[in-house]
Amino acid sequence: MDEQALIDEAVAALTEYLALANEVENDGGHGWEEKLKPWWGSEEMIESGVSHFDHMVENYWRTEGITTIIEVISTDYVASEATVTVDYCLDPRSTRVLDSSGAEPTQVVDHPFVAESKLARSAGRWVILDQQATWEQSC
Repeated sequence: MDEQALIDEAVAALTEYLALANEVENDGGHGWEEKLKPWWGSEEMIESGVSHFDHMVENYWRTEGITTIIEVISTDYVASEATVTVDYCLDPRSTRVLDSSGAEPTQVVDHPFVAESKLARSAGRWVILDQQATWEQSC
């Protein structure tokens, strides 16, 4: 498989993961272990994901709406590691965080921002090794 095909696969996998994460967040974090944990390919991602989704479940928070990739800014394929790093613009403006009473306990970022994910092929599929968001960097 050529480099561009691998990059395209990784971006498609990232898009699929983010859509699934939106689903889980809209459902208050329920089912995150079965649905999302298989996507996490590093201890850092596991620790971050467990912390995030446990916090949602424990506080009865859920989201409403979706956060979407509106632009892929750049990609970097590293053949020796079989990884793809994707820099992209995420748009959270249609998303709200709600608690059990319907109040907004935290403010969602109100502008598109830059994020970066590093993915690797593992057992024939893509997993997320690292994910960073730079909320203050608009795109």
